[in-house]
Amino acid sequence: MLIGRFASTSRRQIPALVLLGVMTIICLMLWSRVLQAPEASLIRPERSTGDEVVMVVIASSTCPVCRDPEFAQIVDQIRTALYRQVKAEGRTFVAMAVAPETYNGESADFLDEIGPFHEISVGRGWLNSGALRYVWNDFEGPASTPQILVVERQLHISREPGAPVVAVVSADLKRRTIGLDELRRWARELGMS
Repeated sequence: MLIGRFASTSRRQIPALVLLGVMTIICLMLWSRVLQAPEASLIRPERSTGDEVVMVVIASSTCPVCRDPEFAQIVDQIRTALYRQVKAEGRTFVAMAVAPETYNGESADFLDEIGPFHEISVGRGWLNSGALRYVWNDFEGPASTPQILVVERQLHISREPGAPVVAVVSADLKRRTIGLDELRRWARELGMS
């Protein structure tokens, strides 16, 4: 019966079915990575308390310093320390990556190596939406990699039936650390290195 149904599928539907299958496999692979990651609760979706701390990692697969294996370790150490601190304070932790480069498979693999993250912004070079927000506009700073920002933001989340609304009440840059040496120093301050 299944073969008969597939045989009657139009040729236009086959690419859509293949794409759906590929997307399902990718989602399952990513989800299994989440479950295998140390501190897996770091990246599990959760409801925001409205009081969030966002760690923004700005790095590029084309940056030799970002490719140093020590960089991935430092990102993980800082992410873990911030996560523990934020959770102890009863706030929501968000890990985000911004890769100001042209999107390709290598950039996605690179972010996987230094992840996990709740969100990623990759593509369009220094014009991607993450770079626009965290380098050029709201939190202006130097266009360089690697760097990590810590942003505290307060959200107003209305869960009224029929009219959910989310608004950013405030967002303040608490820290911007640039370069491997400074990131290494920060990890030591956090007692992680």
